[in-house]
Amino acid sequence: MLMEIHMKRWLLPLMCLPMVAMAGKYTATADIVSVQPVYTTKLIKEPYQECYTKEYRVPAQSGDGSATNELIGGVIGGAIGNQFGGGSGKDAMTIMGALIGGSVANDMEKQEQPGRIERREVCETFYRTREEEVLDYYRVRFSYDGHEFTYRTQTRPQGETVQVEVDVRLR
Repeated sequence: MLMEIHMKRWLLPLMCLPMVAMAGKYTATADIVSVQPVYTTKLIKEPYQECYTKEYRVPAQSGDGSATNELIGGVIGGAIGNQFGGGSGKDAMTIMGALIGGSVANDMEKQEQPGRIERREVCETFYRTREEEVLDYYRVRFSYDGHEFTYRTQTRPQGETVQVEVDVRLR
């Protein structure tokens, strides 16, 4: 019985030894079966500008910068207002005539200068869209040890073979 326990202790590790020796990685050569370029459709947006001339009305400045017209209008309006009323009403009519005369002169000065027209170039950006077929990747099929495999790559493989890494493991 002691001999039997001793044998079992050594027998199991000896049976696993050939399986451990089989595990590992190595590089091998595989034959390329096909290489297919795969394209995708991309949407391309291209900007462009359209320019045109637009007219703008620029209002004139308010008056000529002096108060001469308003003062003259006030004097004339005061003189006319002074012709109406009597007593203290005459003073009120003179003041009212002066105010109205100055206001009318200011309004007439603004009407004389309608402003000017300026032309400016205006540009607007628009986009043209188009579809374009672009290379996305290569689909490579290769054969190794009687089996076919597929992988993707950004560069086309050169030659008729590829190097593969073989990983052997126990199940």
